[in-house]
Order: sequence, then C-alpha cells, then structure tokens
Amino acid sequence: MCKRIFANQTNSERGVPFYKIGTIGKTADCYISFSLFEDYAKRYHYPTEGQILITCAGTIGRCLIFDGAPSYFQDSNIVWIDNNESVIINLFLFHILNNTDWSKLNTSTITRLYNDDLRSVSLAFPLLSEQKKIADFLSLIDERIQCLSETIKERKEKRQPY
Repeated sequence: MCKRIFANQTNSERGVPFYKIGTIGKTADCYISFSLFEDYAKRYHYPTEGQILITCAGTIGRCLIFDGAPSYFQDSNIVWIDNNESVIINLFLFHILNNTDWSKLNTSTITRLYNDDLRSVSLAFPLLSEQKKIADFLSLIDERIQCLSETIKERKEKRQPY
C-alpha cells in the first residue's frame, strides 16, 4: 500500500491524481503535488506497471491493473498484489479476483479485505499459455461491454429533454 496522504496535502485542481476507494478506475477528484508524489514513490512502496490494485475497505474487491501512469492511492484501502507471474499472469489473476464474491467475509461494521483473505482464495489455473488466451478473451468481452454501455448512455442522453 502507499504511504499515507493527509487531506491538507491534496487539492481539487491539479497535480498527480490521488485515488480513493470511490474513485479508483474512474476520474480522480483530488490531486497531490508532483514533488510529494516523486518523494513518496521513491521512498515508500509503490506499484509497478501491470500489478493488480484492489480495494480493501468499504466497497471491497474492485480491481484495476495499474497502467504505470503517475498516480497515487489511498493507504491501506487500496493495495496491490505482488504476484509471481511465472505461476499465474496478472491479467488472468485480475479476472479471477474481479469476479470473486467477497461478501462472505467475516467482518465488523466496516467491511475489510485482509491479506489472509487474499491468501485464502482458492485458485485453479491452467498453463500460462492458456491463462493468456482466457484473460485476453475476457478482456475483449469487458471492452465490448464498456463500449456498449457508453453507447446506451449516449443514446439515453440524446433522448432526454434539455
């Protein structure tokens, strides 16, 4: 997880996007300075391109594959998985985790996803070459769904009176 960012270190206008559990995978609504980002990214843990980010509090289990673009993530609520891709490729693991039912977790008032919860996920996976084919196919389906969703939204907006 990333080093903690305090509210007084953010702004709503410019800088490096700072994502929270509600904005990950969407448009950032706050930013941190580039100098703070550079400092923290060098001194503290920071994800590498291709790693899976996953939300671990509130709305848990929302996954994203980190694209490597300068951005920063809310501490302990968004973590990344340091996965051994010689066993299971990140894109395949992404699809598994993104479709895991986390609602069965034994939690208190605020739902949390802990390291042990992630470790306890039972995985069955084929050879790496098959994982790639399956993951690529599922990604194409996701892209098509996104495209159709955007088309539906645009058409609904055009029908609504102004």
